[in-house]
Formats: sequence, structure tokens, C-alpha cells
Amino acid sequence: MRDKNDVDLQETALRETWEELKIPREKIDVWTTGNLIGKSDVNVMPVLAYIGEVVPEELKINPDEVEEAFVVSLQKLCDPKLISFTNFRRPLLTLPCYLGGKYRVWGFTGAITHMALECLVPQVYKYNFLSIQSMQKNKSGDKESVSSDYNARRSKI
Repeated sequence: MRDKNDVDLQETALRETWEELKIPREKIDVWTTGNLIGKSDVNVMPVLAYIGEVVPEELKINPDEVEEAFVVSLQKLCDPKLISFTNFRRPLLTLPCYLGGKYRVWGFTGAITHMALECLVPQVYKYNFLSIQSMQKNKSGDKESVSSDYNARRSKI
């Protein structure tokens, strides 16, 4: 959650990462931020960043904030045999479910994972979901609209 002292939502993400996992902001190389996504009672802005190799057992997890941390490799996230779909009734939508790790990655986290994979490895990750907007900003940099690429793919389906 954003604190009144946070300059912007990217700063919020860096602060939260420190509070939850004790990963210092100096170790975090922010690549991009995504569009603001509405989720029932809160808006979420994905922040895509590189922090190097993560060994979950070596993280200093704040138990008041995080129950457990785990990793899933990009190879497993992109493996078609390890991707399924979850259908939600309210609201009516279909979201990806990734099965290659200790736990399944699904729901809101699955949707954000899908957006990140579209940006990171589009030549490998080839899944389209009408229910999910692209994380990529349009050419004008307007965070409120989705990319023209997403709209073009959507119109073909």
C-alpha cells in the first residue's frame, strides 16, 4: 500500500520489497511499470524489475507481510504443458494458471505473470487472453490505454 511519504507507486513497490523481503532498493533494477489495474477494492500497478538470482531460503521474510516466497523459472512459466486456465464466474473471465513451481500461480498474480511474460519473452510465450490487458504502454506513453498491438490481436480473435 502506498504511504504518504512515497513519491510515486514505483517508490511504493521498492519500499514494500524492502519491508517484505529485505531486498535493498540498490539491488533492484526497475525495467518498467505497467498500467494501473483495478482489483475489487484496490488498484495495483505492476513493477517489472531485475534483482538477480533469488534463493527463497536466504530471503529475510517479514512474517507479518509474507507467508512464504518461492520462484518459478521462465522456462517452466513458458512451457505449454505447465499452463492451464481458470474460469471465474464473477466477473466472468478466464485467466492463466502456471503449474511449474511449488505452488500454482493463478488469479490476479497469474494475470500479472502473463503480462510480464508477454513483454519479456514474446518470441517464446504465445498465449493470448481476452480478459487481460497488455502491460506494454502505447507509443505515446499513456498509462491509461492499452497498446495498439493488444487491440490488434484482440480484434483478430
